[in-house]
Amino acid sequence: MIVKARRVETVSVAFGLCILALGAPAWADKTLEPWAQTGFLELVEDEVVGSVTFAPDSGAVAASVRRGGLYFGRVWSSETGLQLGFLAAPFRALLEHEFTPAGDRVYAHTETEFRAWAVDTGAQTSNFMFDGDHAVNDVMFYADHFLATKQFGGAEFWSDTGVKVTFAGLDAMRPYQEITVTDSDLVYLKSAGFTLHLDLAGFDPATMDLIDVDGSFGPYAPLLAVAADGGMIATYPEVDGDGLSSAPEPTVRIWQDVPTWAPDGTPMTEITGFEGDIVAAEFSDDDTQLLTLSDTGNVVLWRVSDGAQLASVSTSGDPITGAKLAKGGTFVLSYTSGAAALFDLSTGGIVQSFPAPASDIAISPDGTKMVTYSVGAAPARIWQRTTP
Repeated sequence: MIVKARRVETVSVAFGLCILALGAPAWADKTLEPWAQTGFLELVEDEVVGSVTFAPDSGAVAASVRRGGLYFGRVWSSETGLQLGFLAAPFRALLEHEFTPAGDRVYAHTETEFRAWAVDTGAQTSNFMFDGDHAVNDVMFYADHFLATKQFGGAEFWSDTGVKVTFAGLDAMRPYQEITVTDSDLVYLKSAGFTLHLDLAGFDPATMDLIDVDGSFGPYAPLLAVAADGGMIATYPEVDGDGLSSAPEPTVRIWQDVPTWAPDGTPMTEITGFEGDIVAAEFSDDDTQLLTLSDTGNVVLWRVSDGAQLASVSTSGDPITGAKLAKGGTFVLSYTSGAAALFDLSTGGIVQSFPAPASDIAISPDGTKMVTYSVGAAPARIWQRTTP
């Protein structure tokens, strides 16, 4: 499972990430169980769930549901698992649903169409088609509008009535992919060959032109991770074994004060010595550490200030479908077999196991709740954190 870049929140969770096709570390003895199962998401017989997303206040979750050839959208309490809302006229697919920052609406999209619903009533609040011939890759809610990135053609702001209110043409030949909105209103757009940032502080999509906001096409490498306040990012240049690019070996670059970035600027830190290609990374909540995952199954924690390696866990065996790091220096790995387990980052030992289906994981923004599930399967289990 690969999660789209979303709004970065300053929370007590150490860090979170998702990885694909890695392997499981050697199992060790359980020493404690910091997560207690408190229930299941309410489903009727023969229903299966799609991707599960937590509300910003951690009190609810949303997902699409399939029963036979029928599709539904649901919102549940993350405390009890009981259904809170039933979304009218959902998409006929197990799509990811996102909450708006206020938590009063959820929305979903395909490459060509967008829909949103009120959480309290389930009534549809938006339903429109994106214009143009290019596919939409990501959508994020900002300033009462929806920011969409396209495979080609740039970024656009849409109203909830389906009116395109402003756009930035950018480089029409490049794909614009995941969107990350930070606490400081800096918005990052991942693209091929560079990272675009926009300063949207005070920006009103209804009256201002997106192309006029402050920002830059840099650094010249794809985005890998963003700190919560937006002032620090990690990039990962494409690797060229012949030395024809700026990174002849896997290299993660940490950039500070990105809004003042210039083409002749130098990164704060360069990290090398990776075992394989980097598939995901995330900053710690205090921005002092960076966690990386490689395609060889190596999990490494680095110190941001100087690139020193602080901890490392190697994995091999059953391919991993997802991973999330949680409180207390632990992380959850889920496998293609449907099993999942919690590990101690410092020792690599198993702390707790979770029953199948658990090939997908969602952890709440406040770090106190978790849902283990598998897309296209049932049940979905709710867990509560029992230790700090």
